[in-house]
Amino acid sequence: NSNCFDAFYLYGRLCFGMGNIEKSAELLLKAAEVRREDYQSLLLAGQSVGMLENGTTRAHEIIRHGLARARKQLEANPNDIRALSLGSGSLFEIGEREEAFIWIERALLLDPNDSSTLVNGACLYAKAGKKEKALDMLERAFSRGTGNKNWIRQDPDYDSLRQEPRFIALIKDG
Repeated sequence: NSNCFDAFYLYGRLCFGMGNIEKSAELLLKAAEVRREDYQSLLLAGQSVGMLENGTTRAHEIIRHGLARARKQLEANPNDIRALSLGSGSLFEIGEREEAFIWIERALLLDPNDSSTLVNGACLYAKAGKKEKALDMLERAFSRGTGNKNWIRQDPDYDSLRQEPRFIALIKDG
């Protein structure tokens, strides 16, 4: 079904976790076309395109478009922790670092135990080189039985943690 957002979005996420970044980018961009208000597909597509094209202007344009959608979502629902936590990493990626930390801290204040927020926070802090905080957040997420280890294995945002014994132990199984 060429109009099924979920098929494109979920398959795109699966492809990312399996390391098929090119297919992931393609599917997530299609998902964003199908559901024009969705910010998640664009933010994730921007990440995939950035990996493929080494952080190009095109990737940043996709991310900016996704952030515009996330901002609209936050206008309608200022307490949307998914928009805040996912958007934080994208803000960091395009150089809006102060705002990135404001968004993630706001999401954590709203729900300090949300697994997705913890994983996205860990991603942000890993990119910023704040390894201990990133690892603490990942441990909290994984202790709740959540966190997509395959995604984290593929995600270059966690590269600063790859040699850390705590990180190696966290992602070794599952």
